[in-house]
Amino acid sequence: AEAAQFLPNDSTKTLRACLQCRQVMNKDQFLNLGCPNCKDLGMQGSEGRTLACTTSNFQGFISLIKPGTFLSRFNGLEGRKPGCYAL
Repeated sequence: AEAAQFLPNDSTKTLRACLQCRQVMNKDQFLNLGCPNCKDLGMQGSEGRTLACTTSNFQGFISLIKPGTFLSRFNGLEGRKPGCYAL
C-alpha cells in the first residue's frame, strides 16, 4: 500500500521525472511527498525545488515492480524503490 502512493495517478500530461533518480510521478505528488529515492533534494512542500529538480522531458517510462531484476540492472535502476522510472 505504501508503494502505491508513489505511482503516477494522473494523466501523462502532468508527469515529471526526478533529474537525479528518474522516478516518475506527477508534480503534485513530488510537491506533497517529495522524491522517495532522493530525500536530500528537499522537494516536499517546495514548488520551486520540485520544478528545479524534475523535468517533463523524457521519452517513456518503465515500471519497476521487483528490485534486483535483470530489467532494473540493465537500466541502471538497481537499489531503487518500486515505481515508474523515465527512460
